[in-house]
Amino acid sequence: MDGDDYYLSQNKNVCVVCGKDKEYARFHIVPSIYRTHLPETLKSHRSHDVVLMCFDCVSIALNEQHKVKVLLAEQYDSPLHEVSKFITLNQTISGLKIQAKTIQKQWAKMPNKNKTRMLIQLQERLQFIVSMQNEEKGSFGEIIPAKYATYDPNQPELFEEILRFVQTD
Repeated sequence: MDGDDYYLSQNKNVCVVCGKDKEYARFHIVPSIYRTHLPETLKSHRSHDVVLMCFDCVSIALNEQHKVKVLLAEQYDSPLHEVSKFITLNQTISGLKIQAKTIQKQWAKMPNKNKTRMLIQLQERLQFIVSMQNEEKGSFGEIIPAKYATYDPNQPELFEEILRFVQTD
């Protein structure tokens, strides 16, 4: 198989740039923001993309990598930064909890227009969280029961259950 020599050779724990044998880290040549779009064979942990570099060389490489990302962003309108699914998920959950508190405390005082908007946002957040759970196939467990994503606001007992559920930690 082509490239097997690399895997059969003895690897040294030294920086691939300067040869320093202390204080090194793994460095991904292809940034993860682009790596996610590559075929599985190129995303594997056996890829030649991961190299050892000392911290000084990593710093230089990151600066150069950023310059290439800026150039690609300008030429192809690609993103400069990736947003982790888990960060997005945590932000959505936080928003859901804040919204549930607001609904519980302010519902009686809210104009109908705001109630409708709040219910739509609540359902969108619930659907997003459930879809993330399904997409990630349990890598972070069931955060929201799937039945909540399709709730009918006209079912007050389920609505109350949802509000209680998102308030617990």
